[in-house]
Amino acid sequence: MRTKHLGFFSIDPFAKPFDKPVDEPLNIVLMDEVKDQFLVEGNGAGKLNVDNFRRSVQDALQKTFSKNFKTINFSEQKPEKGLVLVLYRVKPYWKLGALASDVINTAGVPVSVSSSSYSIVFQFDTSLYRNNKKINSADYQSVSNEMTEGRYSQRVFQDGLRVACETLNKMIFTDTIVESF
Repeated sequence: MRTKHLGFFSIDPFAKPFDKPVDEPLNIVLMDEVKDQFLVEGNGAGKLNVDNFRRSVQDALQKTFSKNFKTINFSEQKPEKGLVLVLYRVKPYWKLGALASDVINTAGVPVSVSSSSYSIVFQFDTSLYRNNKKINSADYQSVSNEMTEGRYSQRVFQDGLRVACETLNKMIFTDTIVESF
C-alpha cells in the first residue's frame, strides 16, 4: 500500500457558545512535542505522511475558540500573565475499529474475504493556566467518528482532529471554568 500525503487542511469544529464572549485574550502555546511533520503508520490502515500539522492545529483551535473568545493569540513561549492554553502533546495513531469477514462463491469455490476498518485516535495532553497558575488540565484520547479501510485515510484524519478539538473544548472549558470569566 502506497504512502498517502496530507498537507495543511482546515476543519470546522463545533463549540458550544458561552453566555457571552470572553474579553480576556486566550493565549495558545503548541509545545515542541506537537510535531509539524510525521508519518502515521498502522496495520492495514496504511501510511499517511502528514506535514504542516502545526498550522492545521492552529487553524482548528482558532476556529474552535473564536466562537467564545474575542482575542486568540498563538505564541512559542508560555506567557507568565493572562489565560494560557498549553498543548504539550498531540499524537495521532490508527486504531483497529471493526473486522468483517464473508464467504463468497467464486467459480463454485468458496473463498473467505475479510476487511478491517480503522479510526484515528488523537492523544492530547494540555493544561489551562491563568497568571501562571494551573486551573485545569486534560490528558485524554479522542477517536474519529469516521473510519477507513485505508482508502480515505486523509478524511478520517481530518475528522479525528475535529473531534479532538471539540473534546478539548469540552474538557478544558468546563462550566466551572467558564463561570470564572
